[in-house]
Amino acid sequence: MGEYIFELEEDVLNVHYHNIPLKGTNCPEFREKWKGTLSLPLSEFVEDVLTLSQKYIDEIAPIEAEVLSESFEGEVDMDDKLTLLKRLMNKVESGWRRS
Repeated sequence: MGEYIFELEEDVLNVHYHNIPLKGTNCPEFREKWKGTLSLPLSEFVEDVLTLSQKYIDEIAPIEAEVLSESFEGEVDMDDKLTLLKRLMNKVESGWRRS
């Protein structure tokens, strides 16, 4: 889908990206933004990663575990995961909340 290179310079993280799907877009908002470099403080990046990880653990993982246990027995392959993803998106979009 794209290439992402992370480069650390002291306490600044540079993320060099080539977002291939956007390369051929005709959307003016994204036309020249398919590649570039983002620079941000490393501490900010780490904080965001930890926040997103906690959100996944609290909100998404319980739904994923429920759907997996409802749908599959034994080892799960890529097709099963794609099926899970579709079902997960449907549950989240319908406002499902863990009891």
